[in-house]
Amino acid sequence: MGIFDAFRKKEQPKPQSEREGTHEVILKSRSLVCDVEAFVEKSDTCYYFYLWFKPMHPEAKMRTCWICNRKPAPKKIDVDNMTGGRAPMMPAEFVAHPIGGMELDETSLSVVWFEEGTGAALLSGEEILCVIPEWSGYKDFHGYAKYAKGTGPFAWEIVQALPHLNDRVEMGRKLWNFFQGEGRERVWMMAQREEILKFIGTHENDFDITLRQNQGPNDPTFPPKVVVSGSRDGVIYGVTAGVSTAAMPMVDFHVDGDPREVKRMELGFATIERHRPLCRPMYGTLCSFANFPWDQLTFLAHGHTIPFRNIGGFAAMLFVNPRFVEGLESPSCTRFLDGSAVNVLWAVPITQDEYDFAVQNSSAELLKKAADASHIHIFDGKPKFVL
Repeated sequence: MGIFDAFRKKEQPKPQSEREGTHEVILKSRSLVCDVEAFVEKSDTCYYFYLWFKPMHPEAKMRTCWICNRKPAPKKIDVDNMTGGRAPMMPAEFVAHPIGGMELDETSLSVVWFEEGTGAALLSGEEILCVIPEWSGYKDFHGYAKYAKGTGPFAWEIVQALPHLNDRVEMGRKLWNFFQGEGRERVWMMAQREEILKFIGTHENDFDITLRQNQGPNDPTFPPKVVVSGSRDGVIYGVTAGVSTAAMPMVDFHVDGDPREVKRMELGFATIERHRPLCRPMYGTLCSFANFPWDQLTFLAHGHTIPFRNIGGFAAMLFVNPRFVEGLESPSCTRFLDGSAVNVLWAVPITQDEYDFAVQNSSAELLKKAADASHIHIFDGKPKFVL
């Protein structure tokens, strides 16, 4: 079983020594944001681009995209070769390079990560050869390739998508080049922190949530993130700073309109003094929620819910964006370097009945039943909605 076969079966890829044919990894790159590795593999028949999510983990996932054939293209998919672990050649009808095969200039290859850190492009010099976006794997879509024709089984042609992909590559390149500059990795986090300090009143502490909770050897240390805590008028606030450095995955794929209004978030939790003991564990929970989009390849936005039973009498967390609730307070977060909005999502515990209502009717309908919409973000141990 080889890498491609393992991907099809959603199993752990076997080492190169256990696969048939000649296989050589000629390029590797790791995401700065999350546990994803990109690599290019050269076999005796073709080149492939891979994204390996959570490598060597039981839940590891592989995304694959064909780059080009090195030998004459078959008329149809060679299933027999695939069962031996060989990465499949693209059938001739979907090949846009010489049908006898071609070679890449391996010294010119480089990987550019998209701003989400979960999708990447393979370039030869300044030219895009292959792209695996974060929505790869849906409905038999693997990715885009320069040498693919039509909607091939292992890659789609890139021509129509190229203007959008060029923009994504350029934005990713600018973003990571900026943050890899000396002393710049904390710039955005500190800027957000200053805005949050203006909002929370009396500053109490900063809690570092940069590393994910499991703190394994492959945990990324970028972007730096903290929960800034403080109190004002009898309310204790904890708001993250730095999460919005990276754009969330899948926004382009699922959101209508301008994705720049949705793709960046910070998280907050507020409670009255009587429930102060909840703050520290909830700041740890904000850490988990802050990593949730990149762990699960999704995004969080206004009205989204996550089951959460760590607070007695409550069953889920509802995320509320003050931009969509009249009178609801929020830190004044400045827009990101690319002009995209930074949305503060308040984490609001909801009861089982409230959660069931939201699932059956929508979060928008639940929010209409708020007893006091301007204070739904402040946890006081009581339900916030009148059902």
